[in-house]
Amino acid sequence: MASWTLKVLGANALTSTGREGADGQGYCPDRKTAGVLTYLALEGPASRRKLAGLFWPEVDEARARNSLARVLTRLRRATYPDIVTGREVLRLGDELEVDAARLKIAAFQGAWETVLAAAGELLPHFEYDDSEEFEEWLRHEREALTSLTAQALRARIGALEAARSYRDALELTSRLIKLDPLQEDAHRLAMRLQHASGDRAAALKTFADLRTLLRADWNAEPSDETVALAAAIERGSTRTAPKPPAPAAVKPGSLVGRDAEWAAMESAWQLGHPIMIHGPAGVGKTRLMHEFAASKGSVLQTGGRPGDGAVPLISLARGLRRAYPSLTDLQVPTWVRSELFELVPQLGETDRKAVGGLKFEEALFWYYDAMLSRFDVVVVDDLQFYDAASFEAASRFVNRRPAEGVPARTMVAFRTDEVPASYLKHLEDLSDRGLHTLIELKPLDLSGTCALLAELAEGRAAKDHLARLAVDLHRYTGGNPMFVLETVKHLLERERLGEDFPDRLPPTGKVGAVIRQRFERLSPTAQRVAQAACVLQSEFDLTSIATLLEVGAASLLDAWHELEAAGFVTEGRFSHDLLFEAVDQTLSSPVRQLLQRAAATLRTGVAPHRSAPDVVSRS
Repeated sequence: MASWTLKVLGANALTSTGREGADGQGYCPDRKTAGVLTYLALEGPASRRKLAGLFWPEVDEARARNSLARVLTRLRRATYPDIVTGREVLRLGDELEVDAARLKIAAFQGAWETVLAAAGELLPHFEYDDSEEFEEWLRHEREALTSLTAQALRARIGALEAARSYRDALELTSRLIKLDPLQEDAHRLAMRLQHASGDRAAALKTFADLRTLLRADWNAEPSDETVALAAAIERGSTRTAPKPPAPAAVKPGSLVGRDAEWAAMESAWQLGHPIMIHGPAGVGKTRLMHEFAASKGSVLQTGGRPGDGAVPLISLARGLRRAYPSLTDLQVPTWVRSELFELVPQLGETDRKAVGGLKFEEALFWYYDAMLSRFDVVVVDDLQFYDAASFEAASRFVNRRPAEGVPARTMVAFRTDEVPASYLKHLEDLSDRGLHTLIELKPLDLSGTCALLAELAEGRAAKDHLARLAVDLHRYTGGNPMFVLETVKHLLERERLGEDFPDRLPPTGKVGAVIRQRFERLSPTAQRVAQAACVLQSEFDLTSIATLLEVGAASLLDAWHELEAAGFVTEGRFSHDLLFEAVDQTLSSPVRQLLQRAAATLRTGVAPHRSAPDVVSRS
């Protein structure tokens, strides 16, 4: 249990809550101290350099770091020495609990009453106009906390409405409207509740007040939906036209615009070359690779994962272990088992030796040949995440096959702009020497975008309209197939596919914002399931997510189906890296750390220390 509590929501107070000999001790942090503590609480560990530049941007780094040191010294003297720990990278100590971080965790857990009890403006007593970057960060955090408060209010209002507790629901609705007076759906909610409670006049007054507000502030009229609700209330009924059914899920189209690349892969296959496909995120590398591989027979899938770079040979071990169940009937030589036991423990323990050396390489050659005796193709995705030792070892045994006149039967995909420069240079050298086939996958041209849109939207809009829409869609997405797919999903969910291309979408290339908007329309439970899956990273299932969230798997079944229907997850993984990355960005630091500790316990059965460096510090 925390011994000190920092309140920064509607307050500025640092108090002891049971620390030995210090019960009731209080301290009011000054402006910079409160800012530093709040940043560490909500953003996670940060370097001294980052904090110094954030709060003292007007002076050189040495003076800024001295100012930070003085702030920390005063804070420790007034409270306790370990309130902020670390030398170069600083983090909050275990004994400190911060109300804003607790609110974010409560919102993630669906503890709405806790959220509403804690809600308030973040750091309301201070201005930070001399720290522009922190001021912008604070504005964003205030908006995020307001959004969580609104989510909590809507959840509680829904529960009260279902229980016919209209008066209590209306009190919370008034609070919801105050958060954003121009949000029409909150006014519609108030109108519906007022009418349900028998106060038709109040409902119509709410509509009239909203119309006056919109005209005064925006020279606008209420939406058709709000006008229809007001008309229904005036008639004495709130029965409005039923909402149209949700659009059918949009499935990825066929491989349009990839004939040249397919032909190049076919030529490389006939030559026995390893096939390397690279390009930007979302351009279709993985799908092209998998469809081509499937056309050649049985496939073993493996690949790199974020974080592999810090653990030598982990990327390689993943693929070798994945192949093992298909090799159990083989007589694996003792020397191979001895060399590879550390990477593939299922082989069984023998006289183990240190990994490395020529015999280790020969063991890898033997094992890879065995893999390709059971699979027609090995596909490796996300090479950009491969650790260096795995890349070096895999490169040798993959290249050895064609050098000996044996087809490589290996395909690899990676992001051009994220792969280490040394990896790319090595692959380019091999390609120049005629030993590899390196294929750059580029975005679709306009005709490709037109063809993809026509396939995705077949039967949902007129062909001539789609032809016009494709021009704007291509300009917006740059022809990136994943961006096209996500934007079409967005337009369908908003029932705007049959209209002109919207003026108000995130800027070109910012499809992540479109994905986040789709994510925000998921139910709170589906959002939590997706966020938990992000932290697990590797292939996940409903059972592991339920264990992570400490709930029964059955209670998450509807949310799981919702994620599948929305196209976020497929067969125990995110449908695309861009979806993973967009959801990952929705995780606040307090919630991320909570889930990471739970994931560590799930994997090892031992709860990690709270202050373990389980997040990357802000540098």
